[in-house]
This record gives sequence, C-alpha cells and structure tokens, in this order.
Amino acid sequence: MMDCCGGGMMASMWLMGFLWLVIVGGGVGLIVWAILRGRSGDRHGSRAAEDGALIALRNRFANGEIDEAEYRERREILMAKDAGHTP
Repeated sequence: MMDCCGGGMMASMWLMGFLWLVIVGGGVGLIVWAILRGRSGDRHGSRAAEDGALIALRNRFANGEIDEAEYRERREILMAKDAGHTP
C-alpha cells in the first residue's frame, strides 16, 4: 500500500531536480554572456583608442607641431587601421 506522502515526495524530488537544472543553466548562461560582453568591450575599447589617436594628431597639427603633409599622412594611416586595413 502506498503512503499518503509518497506522491508528494516524488514531486518534491522532481522539483528539486528542475531547480538545480535552472540554477546550473542560468550560471552557464551568465558565464557565456559575460564572455561575449567582454569581447565586444574590447572592440569598443580599441575604437576609443583610435579616436584618441586622431584627436591627439589633430591637436598636434593645431599647435603647429606637425605640418599639413605629415598630418594627412598620419591621419590616413590611422584611418586605415580603423577600417581594418594595413597601410
């Protein structure tokens, strides 16, 4: 004869198994999300460095430290790096 609580015990075990699955799956999902977010952050970080280089170049030109020919040459090099091309 089956105990009155036997069905409830089985349901609790299924529920605990399901909860563990959700916790582990959520943890794996969180790790994957963090890795992917880190990769996109690297791309934006390098983009910010390139923008900073262009700003510094403009400032040097504006301050008279370099002439127009040198400014244009260096700007083209930086723009080619930004577009993913090597000069």
